[in-house]
Amino acid sequence: MEINGFQLINNNLQIMKKIFLKYCVIVICALGLGSCFGNSIYFDLEKQTICSCNKQTISILSIDAINKQYYYRFTLKQNKNGTNCLSFQTVNNDYFIENVWNHTAITQDFKLQPNTEYEITNNTFGDAAGDHLTIRTNNKGIVVYTDKTGCK
Repeated sequence: MEINGFQLINNNLQIMKKIFLKYCVIVICALGLGSCFGNSIYFDLEKQTICSCNKQTISILSIDAINKQYYYRFTLKQNKNGTNCLSFQTVNNDYFIENVWNHTAITQDFKLQPNTEYEITNNTFGDAAGDHLTIRTNNKGIVVYTDKTGCK
């Protein structure tokens, strides 16, 4: 059987199409796996904790007062375990807490301010959209309202 130049080119193109499709499938799967975890969060009013819905460790959390007077960032320290439910009532030494406005570290006694509304944003997984929620504190700095009390 004799193969002419046109058939040889056609066969090569078919092989290249198959290889290209395999690589596309691999890339799409890899991108999908990289974004498996989202940043969804909720606030547990009873325990006074912010929790991730996917049960993964929270590594980057921003707390921004609606009145723009307070802006804090919780960042997981290197080689620390962290937690998937972060309390605002007790200090967790696995996190570096920074007052972003004046670039100072908060080493002890982090407390939410009384009678203040905050927006909390979780940016743990940078390739997923950040999730946020709103909380309000009473005159003692205890959270009494949140717009997300559980996961969807």
